[in-house]
Amino acid sequence: MELIVEPDTALVDQKVSIRMTGLEPGEQVTLRAAMTEMPGAVYEAESFATFIAGVNGEVHLDQQAPVAGTYSGVDPMGLFWSMKVSHVRYSMTRKLDQLTFVPAASGIMLSAESAKGRVAKANLQREYVSSKVLVQDVKEHGLVGKYFYLPDQPPAQGVLVLGGGEGGLASSMNYAALFASYGFPSLALAYFRFEHLPEHLQEIPLEYFYQAIEWLRHRQEVRPDRNAVFGRSKGAELSLILGTVFPEIGCVIASSPSSTACIGHIEPGADHSYRRYSSWSYQGKALPYVEWTNEQCEEALNCFKTYKRIDHIHKAAFEQCDRLEEVTIPVEKIAGPILIITSTDDHWWPAELHGERIAARLKAKGFSHKFEHLHYEDTGHLVRYPYIPTTQLSMNGGTPFNNYIASLESWNRIKQFLMEISDE
Repeated sequence: MELIVEPDTALVDQKVSIRMTGLEPGEQVTLRAAMTEMPGAVYEAESFATFIAGVNGEVHLDQQAPVAGTYSGVDPMGLFWSMKVSHVRYSMTRKLDQLTFVPAASGIMLSAESAKGRVAKANLQREYVSSKVLVQDVKEHGLVGKYFYLPDQPPAQGVLVLGGGEGGLASSMNYAALFASYGFPSLALAYFRFEHLPEHLQEIPLEYFYQAIEWLRHRQEVRPDRNAVFGRSKGAELSLILGTVFPEIGCVIASSPSSTACIGHIEPGADHSYRRYSSWSYQGKALPYVEWTNEQCEEALNCFKTYKRIDHIHKAAFEQCDRLEEVTIPVEKIAGPILIITSTDDHWWPAELHGERIAARLKAKGFSHKFEHLHYEDTGHLVRYPYIPTTQLSMNGGTPFNNYIASLESWNRIKQFLMEISDE
């Protein structure tokens, strides 16, 4: 029996072909996949699928559905997204020089065992960055980030990549590395909970991000008139806000966004009272935001402790807000194309509601640039790049399969969207 994987090294968002040969017709074989790490994290996840060999003694994952396993139906990449995560521990370092982009790949071990006890194994590497991409630590002008680019490439559209409420760089650098692998020089920027930056998401100055935009625009690999901002979750809210303030931003891509400025840090005080802060500031003033009551702050903290969804708290605060126009992001001021990605079962905030508000506002204001809204039913908060596990539903939502399809479709569209903008 032989287990064949082609190619055995590929970018994480690219398909591979998996097949087994040398079996007897009708022989049952179980294929298992295990992953133990990904960039920025210790990650333990496993999946399996059981197949019946065809008359030629072969199993082809792109042609056959398993008779049992962690996924169903014909899917050549089913073993990858359906992995059950048993342990995950993200890097806790807050020092740029200690957050090396190593490993720049996830190692996956495949093992096949037939009903007759025969065993075959294969290893493959799922890379987060092309071997041609260079990585540079950025720690100047107060900025903290990692810059990914292809050397000697013609000037291309740059991308400022912003992570979410987790802070640091662990998630944003993976996106930046992938963008750069497809020819878009990208700066993953930390903005809190890292290095000298603020500990909390509390009145982060928008001027800090302008410095990053200017730094990126002046790179020789970047076209100064072609800057995009990509953000997920809290970073999506931020991306939209930045686009309304700084005309140097020519494109905004916001995944799981908010249509309003939302609450930032909450600080418990005496007698169940809470100090509440805006996430952002500009020109020395805190931006208006949708405020929470003391009861909503307490409920949210309890939800965090018990891993329960908080989108209903955001929605209730939104519905009670008496200055909605003041806190709404004026997205019509963005000086270029916009792509947003939303879903119906987002457990962090009501992304579907916010997506509808963004679309309606752009239409009402006669937005003249390209606008695209990708929306997914029964899908959760973690719509990312494809072929990574989508089974972590607690505090995220959706179903593993729907999260996978949304990630696959939206990621391919994001890359295409950037290419279209850069060709204009």
